[in-house]
Amino acid sequence: MKHYIYMLFIGLLSITLVNCDAEESSVDPTPIGGTQELVTPTITPDVVPGDIDEGSSITFSIVFDKSVRQTVTWVPVLVGGTGTEADLDLDVTAVMNAYRTSTSMTVDVISDGIPEMDQTVTIQLQPISVESGYWISPNYDLPEFTYTIKSFVDPNDLIVAFEWDENASHDMDMFAFSEVSGPWDSAATGDIPETKNLVWGIDPDGTYFIGVDPYDVEDGVTEIDYKFSFGQPNGQIDVFEGSFDYANRDTTYTTDDYQGTTVYLLFNVVKVGTEFTISEL
Repeated sequence: MKHYIYMLFIGLLSITLVNCDAEESSVDPTPIGGTQELVTPTITPDVVPGDIDEGSSITFSIVFDKSVRQTVTWVPVLVGGTGTEADLDLDVTAVMNAYRTSTSMTVDVISDGIPEMDQTVTIQLQPISVESGYWISPNYDLPEFTYTIKSFVDPNDLIVAFEWDENASHDMDMFAFSEVSGPWDSAATGDIPETKNLVWGIDPDGTYFIGVDPYDVEDGVTEIDYKFSFGQPNGQIDVFEGSFDYANRDTTYTTDDYQGTTVYLLFNVVKVGTEFTISEL
């Protein structure tokens, strides 16, 4: 009798184990060893390659055709274009946990508020290490995604950015004058570049002047290279590069007084509504 009970117990235990095996997770991880374990990813951005505005973001989805037994981590890499890593937030990862088949990451396009010419960036998602890359099929070519970054502009105002050699210890300021009303606005923060909406869309139509004050310049300097960037509401970016003749400034440039500060005028701006025509003086 005891023998019969023992055999019955063993039989029931076997049935239970078989049932447990049958009810295991439906995820079928690839076995370790052999090429059948390697995966083919599908990487898809939620923004179609092409134009993208500063301040936007791109979310990349990563889908494996099968699961693996090890975590695979991905990172975004800038692999081409005229832009730099400063144009993107690349300090992100996408973690594909073991036995999972999908994950995602979001790359932000940095907005610095400075009007700039279009920049292109080519982004590629890559495994973070050799260990992670081991699981990717050698027949799979990692795709590249190219975007053209459109500069931030104000929908109504003229944004002006004034920059010079950031390695020099100069401090230069930027000022705007109305032909009719005189001193109009200024940017004097000590930053490089000095950036401000100097002429607003609600300001009176007419002519304005943009100039600089070389507030604090190193001894022995005779010329200062500069770049002015104007961002218009319609998305147009106007860039002017030149050299400020510091040694002969008093005889080279027309000047105006901004509340006791002598300003050397460089640009003429004609405003009609939210359209601005910019020219050098």
